[in-house]
Amino acid sequence: MGSKADVVREYIAAIAAGDVEGVAAMVSDDVVFHMPGRNVTSGDHTKGPWLEMFKGMVERSGGSMQVEVHDLLESEDHVVALVRRTMAGVDSRAAIVLHVAEGKITEVWPFEGDQYAIDEAMSR
Repeated sequence: MGSKADVVREYIAAIAAGDVEGVAAMVSDDVVFHMPGRNVTSGDHTKGPWLEMFKGMVERSGGSMQVEVHDLLESEDHVVALVRRTMAGVDSRAAIVLHVAEGKITEVWPFEGDQYAIDEAMSR
């Protein structure tokens, strides 16, 4: 098993490729996604509902998403990914905190650089 940062690199690569099955394999069955903001994706989501939302984002983005990893910071339990990505047509920078245990992502907290722009784009 690789490092927690390796798990997150693989997860982000699956996100960028629009690989729903790959993403599903990288997260635990009891994963919780804590989505910020005030839009249709906001709130706490379990695996199934979040994967359905992800499928919709992939469809709206033409099958893949641009994601550039600026840096990964790893501790005993967490990885922080500093990324630049295009989401819902918005060029966005974000810090994403991911809890990783036993090679699976168990919790995700994204913090958007411009949450207002994401909220507006996701509400269209």
